[in-house]
Amino acid sequence: MKLKIIILALICLLPALIPGQTPDKGKIGISYSIGGATSFADRTEGAPDFEFSNATSFGLNYLAPKNNLIAWETGVNYSLYNIKTLPADGVDREISNSTMTLIDIPLGVRADFADFFFVNGGMLIGFEMTNNSTFHSQSGFGVYGGAGGNYDFKFGGSIFINPFVKIYSLLPFAEWKNHSKLLEYGVRIGVLYKI
Repeated sequence: MKLKIIILALICLLPALIPGQTPDKGKIGISYSIGGATSFADRTEGAPDFEFSNATSFGLNYLAPKNNLIAWETGVNYSLYNIKTLPADGVDREISNSTMTLIDIPLGVRADFADFFFVNGGMLIGFEMTNNSTFHSQSGFGVYGGAGGNYDFKFGGSIFINPFVKIYSLLPFAEWKNHSKLLEYGVRIGVLYKI
């Protein structure tokens, strides 16, 4: 099953590797994000609540230009979440702390406008790496979106800041019934360099 998922992810990355109508080969870079997270789903009676105290992420980013305004956006992000599990009302259990790590591959579009601003969004494929809590697996297809600003230097480098929202596991690889979904929000900062 995991091999099929990896093959599907590679096929989905193919459009980002196809050159556009511009001689620019694209930009590659790194990013760091910090923010928060929450969960949403139909809560079943007697199920615990989850609180996410913070979310951090490191990423490798690639922009493949389609034209002067639009670029395909992809890469890979590694995220860490701290989770506090709260027992359901009337259940005699202790509060427990745990962590969850995810790797996600965004497959989206970035549209630049007014020289310094952009909007971005698309789908993402999430792969849960570790989860030592009872929170549902977040492996599956999700969506992301954001807006931000960037500044291009003459030597080919650029910096950006990108407030964003991600929703994981809208189409989970696991069980669908009463599946909790992770909503992450935060700010991503990064550097890119023309290749």
